Amino acid sequence: MIRLLIVMLLILASPSRAAGTSWGDLSRAQRKVIGLSESRWEALPAARRERLLRGAERWLGMSPEERRRARRNLRLWKEMTPGERRFVRRKFKEYQALPARKKARLRRLKRWFQNLPPERKRRIRQRWRQAKDKKALLRKGLHQARRKRARQPRPAQRR
Repeated sequence: MIRLLIVMLLILASPSRAAGTSWGDLSRAQRKVIGLSESRWEALPAARRERLLRGAERWLGMSPEERRRARRNLRLWKEMTPGERRFVRRKFKEYQALPARKKARLRRLKRWFQNLPPERKRRIRQRWRQAKDKKALLRKGLHQARRKRARQPRPAQRR
């Protein structure tokens, strides 16, 4: 029992993978994505190395379309003011704290909105900006999406 405890403590106390990762251990693709020189990499704290390495691995696993979207989102993020960034971070934290059912509802509402014609989206955005009770508008939008789905014929089920 004591041996198991000692082994677990040693594992937990061991430095992270990136902390022990030297520049030479990185693949050429990882080095290119990270975009640092060897001396800068070696000077980084372990936590920063870990984040950069995880990010590089995630980037290398993306499809070209996902990379285009990530570049566009980064450009939009850089164009935001500090106040806009704080607002987005706060909203993201609020979203993360929601129960799964509410997250699913918001995703459905987003898909519904994205599939609307541009003119309809413009009218909805205009109503949203002028609305006093924004939650009521959200409920109405979701209700309309459900009604539309209910009117569509369902495909025959296979047996």
